[in-house]
Amino acid sequence: MVKRHWLTSSKKILNNGEIEEVAKQLEILNSNIVDANAVFSGKNNITQEPHKKRVPGEIYYQGNHQIYSYSTDSLLIEGVRQAQVLTNTIVLGNLPSRYVKFLDNLKIPDTIHEDVMRSIFSAHLFDAEQKKTKKLHDQFRPAFNFPRVYGITEERKNLLILDKLIRHSERLMKNKANTNLQKRVLNDALVKVTFEKDGNEIRMDLLANQLISSTKPIEKVEECFQKNPEALPDLFPLKHTSSLKIGSNEEWEDLYPINSGNPFPHPHTVFTTFSSNTKTRYELPANKSQIKSRSLLYAFAIAAAKAKQQFGSGVKRLPYPIVVQAIQSNGQSYHFSVFQLNSLDLSEQEEQKNVWYEMEMEDLYTHCLYIDGKPHLENYNPAIISKFFTFYIQ
Repeated sequence: MVKRHWLTSSKKILNNGEIEEVAKQLEILNSNIVDANAVFSGKNNITQEPHKKRVPGEIYYQGNHQIYSYSTDSLLIEGVRQAQVLTNTIVLGNLPSRYVKFLDNLKIPDTIHEDVMRSIFSAHLFDAEQKKTKKLHDQFRPAFNFPRVYGITEERKNLLILDKLIRHSERLMKNKANTNLQKRVLNDALVKVTFEKDGNEIRMDLLANQLISSTKPIEKVEECFQKNPEALPDLFPLKHTSSLKIGSNEEWEDLYPINSGNPFPHPHTVFTTFSSNTKTRYELPANKSQIKSRSLLYAFAIAAAKAKQQFGSGVKRLPYPIVVQAIQSNGQSYHFSVFQLNSLDLSEQEEQKNVWYEMEMEDLYTHCLYIDGKPHLENYNPAIISKFFTFYIQ
């Protein structure tokens, strides 16, 4: 058997590729076939371009009409700067004044901080999930293959800690007698929206981990801004569509995850997560600016979908602004931002800009691990639950 195996393996048979079959199909469709060497050498005498025929399995666009898409796993190559130009948004540091005033007067009980620390242990150490986690790598020994580690996945940790923080915020809200705002939490909220930017049609198809809706909309945080030539960054030599995927020109319907007749129709806060597997389209690690741009685009997509549902698909300048809060986390780092949609006219000539308040990313803790068989938490940051509750009570 071994001798026969060696005999058959020594005679390699070259299989025909798909090129000949495609060429035969093109001949049937009366297409001109040109020698590739003649094209590259520049000696071809072709007077007109051959008519492009449809080949099965390929996507063709009508004319020069290209549709760009941004999905859940997309990242902008220029991060926040590109998101500003894409959504015609001015970025302002820190939170709005009413948020800052509320934070200054807020005092969280020590019992809540103790419960938050126990929640961190519960989400990161005590959960019973046992799945393959991220593969270990050693930069000094890149070829070494470490054994796979089983435990709690990053996605599971993110969802657990977000759910715990929402519950603690709800406990704190019950102590406020002057708050009558009711909310609901929607998991895996799918949002689809289409908009036009400088002649380019852009589609957004995003899946938010959690979306809080309320009975009343959030009050506007800023008046309309006048056009400022220096407000938006210059992306030259790139464009606002750089690193976006090109999709098919099939029909697309805008989708807001909550029906208009729902008693909780207004968007309040969108929660998104990211992990170490979040990479750019070119398989490069994501930087902070690219991660923060996801918060802006998620909030913009939610606000735009709600605006089209409420004011009509052709709305440009909104009768009154729509405010959406965004909290993005990987379980350890948190990014808080507030977005106000003033207009869906995203051209450069539009005087009315959208506004985005954002803070720098902060860590809830430094390390959460077992030391000598005991759970250990280092450098717990109490400011995270304070900001979380400030967003929740708006």
